[in-house]
Amino acid sequence: MAIASGLTGADQGIKDAYTAGRKSGLTTITPQVLIGATYRHWGLLSKIQTYDNGTLPCDIISWHWYGPVIGSFTAPINDPDSVSNGRTPAQCLGDFKSPTNPSQPMDIWITETDRMQESGTAMLNGSVASNATPKTSQDWAAQASAIQTNIDGIKTVPSVKAIFVYELFDEPKADSSSTALLASEGYFGLITGLNGTLKNGFYTYQAEIKAADNSDLGRAPLAS
Repeated sequence: MAIASGLTGADQGIKDAYTAGRKSGLTTITPQVLIGATYRHWGLLSKIQTYDNGTLPCDIISWHWYGPVIGSFTAPINDPDSVSNGRTPAQCLGDFKSPTNPSQPMDIWITETDRMQESGTAMLNGSVASNATPKTSQDWAAQASAIQTNIDGIKTVPSVKAIFVYELFDEPKADSSSTALLASEGYFGLITGLNGTLKNGFYTYQAEIKAADNSDLGRAPLAS
């Protein structure tokens, strides 16, 4: 109740402020509000929707999707204990309808996607290939392949309007306080750092952006 009320108030407050600004001539912007519960679980959004009389207090769902560890955005969920068993994550998010057109699903922005993979007790994230030696053991090709697979599946969903790869630069200094943190967050970059080397994933993402820009097929736009 507190979360739903807070988000509803924020959504309405932002839009009221811009309405007043447009009337006074201070702005011409009509804002769109994004909210999300990041990834995997949409139960919170369902409860907010129920509490908020069947709608979400936003215009766009912001969602994260990492492969391959959490599966495919467009593959049926195989979990007999889940109410979503047999449906894809994309279908489940399609249950949330546009506030201005209830016959259509809400727009989705995939605001994070990259490689996340379990290997025994190790998490192989971004370009990291081993938790033991994250500074020297990286697999740029594996990261690029995962990014391509993620994008290939995600962009087939018509309600997805934007895809963002997380993230532009590696962050080894910011996450150097522990080996585990460094492995989990330090090497998600498409570039090794400011003025650094462009990884394989950079060219994968660049090619997708160019293809989307040149396509007449209405693909989801991609951005970094």
